[in-house]
Amino acid sequence: MLYKGLVTRSKSEFLYVWSKSLGGEATLDKRLVPPNEWLPSVGDWIVFSIKRGSSFVDDFIDIPNLLPTKLNEHGHVVVKTKISCRSNGASGCNLLAHSNDLGVIGIFQNFPNLDENYDYNVWVE
Repeated sequence: MLYKGLVTRSKSEFLYVWSKSLGGEATLDKRLVPPNEWLPSVGDWIVFSIKRGSSFVDDFIDIPNLLPTKLNEHGHVVVKTKISCRSNGASGCNLLAHSNDLGVIGIFQNFPNLDENYDYNVWVE
């Protein structure tokens, strides 16, 4: 099965790829990528398959960004998506919003003017 995912972080010889359709993260071992082949970086989108019985990436290819994507000043991946807050009296912080692209989004900053009747285009980390 093929999954679309975003390389979200790197640690030592591993890259971590988040995929909504996979339901979490897969791990790409950089040591297994031949030296003459393209190696993704944090912030790249890829299509990949998983090694049977594991959470390790088997094969992968580069794809164009599925959503606007950039690295913030701390080097963390941020993605632009549309969210909706469909709960009664949604305002403030510590809320859950929904993105068709990414799934459930936690809001941990104070946004007192959020209106549950509107959708918002936001950058999420």
